[in-house]
Amino acid sequence: MIPTLLQPGFISQFPGHALAELPLHLVGHSRGGSLICEMSRLLGTNGVWVDHLTTFDPHPLNNDGFADFPFTVVDAPAHTYENVLFHDNYFQKIDSLFFGEAVAGAYTRQLKNLDGGYSGIGGAHSDVHLWYHGTIDLQTPTSDTVSTITSTERAAWWNGNENFGVSAGFLYSRIGGGDRLGTNQPAGVGTSHIRDGYNQRWDLGAGNDTNRTILSTNRGTWPNLITAGLPAPRVMVYGQSNALKLFYQWVQPAASNARVDLFLDEDFSPFNGNERHLQSMFVPGTPTGLPGNPVLPFTLDVANSSPGVHSVFARITANGKTRYFYAPQTLTVMSSFAPPTVTLANADPAQVQIGVDGIAGQRIVLERSANLLNWQPIATNWLNQARWTYIDPASLQNFYRAAVR
Repeated sequence: MIPTLLQPGFISQFPGHALAELPLHLVGHSRGGSLICEMSRLLGTNGVWVDHLTTFDPHPLNNDGFADFPFTVVDAPAHTYENVLFHDNYFQKIDSLFFGEAVAGAYTRQLKNLDGGYSGIGGAHSDVHLWYHGTIDLQTPTSDTVSTITSTERAAWWNGNENFGVSAGFLYSRIGGGDRLGTNQPAGVGTSHIRDGYNQRWDLGAGNDTNRTILSTNRGTWPNLITAGLPAPRVMVYGQSNALKLFYQWVQPAASNARVDLFLDEDFSPFNGNERHLQSMFVPGTPTGLPGNPVLPFTLDVANSSPGVHSVFARITANGKTRYFYAPQTLTVMSSFAPPTVTLANADPAQVQIGVDGIAGQRIVLERSANLLNWQPIATNWLNQARWTYIDPASLQNFYRAAVR
């Protein structure tokens, strides 16, 4: 399994690339929870970070205090290793035969009401992954093709803080975009905080704590981008400068150098050739394993960017290995912040013709007000030429303004 993740070209759509080049989210249920914890450990021995680990009712056979006679196999323990950025764990003890456990180092959510869903022996055990399914597919009813979440389960399985599943589970994935550093306690006072699942082996944003199991070895085969983020401003014009803040780890001597490149992208795929290179820098190895925290500055110009809303990603390369990381924030690029001008004319008795003069490459927001106090946006447009004409089916008794935003 691990060699497959590290093997270039395993996925035909990514020729020459390994899955491990992208942020990894490992998910496992029951004994699968034990499996993905062990997978994360083995990845860590190669120096590969796991962005997200999600365990559903983890139950390692004959380990972590479980006694599973007549089975004699002993599964790997469910541990949260130091190369895991965020770990969330969902478990229940409703079923007296098939149940999971809390896992140290994870944001842990014990599910205490799983009526409905799967039925029969082990029903609650399977309901744990059905609960998570309900945080991905927010429709009601929704099915995992075996069992169904109806309006009854929607009302009972999630508490008020979790908003019927909207503010839970998958929200804390990179795709979901939830705040993993949040201090909120979805299950109530005295239960786990979301940030409890964040790596605090080093201060990556959540402070320091001993909430990770140390790896026995790290060969540092792969360089890693752990996090990357854009500070404000995230709306920029040509000639302005900004910087990407990142954490990285490459367990090699300090005299070694890895290359970090920064790109603007039109989507969230680094492999399809529509990215634009912004800047490069070299970073040293991290021989003690302590992550580095450099700032990568960049300046926008006509040659390296185009007007629009862009994703931003960094690429780290060393020893023939590469990993990618997209900042969670987007960057809006415009040609100029120069204020536009507005002219008004009667289009006909029931319409107003609004002329906006600006600079091509600006994003213009047009607003209307009846009293100069309360303004309502009525249209947004990226200018591809200097003048934009908009027809508003409203009377001349209104005021209008245009802003670059």
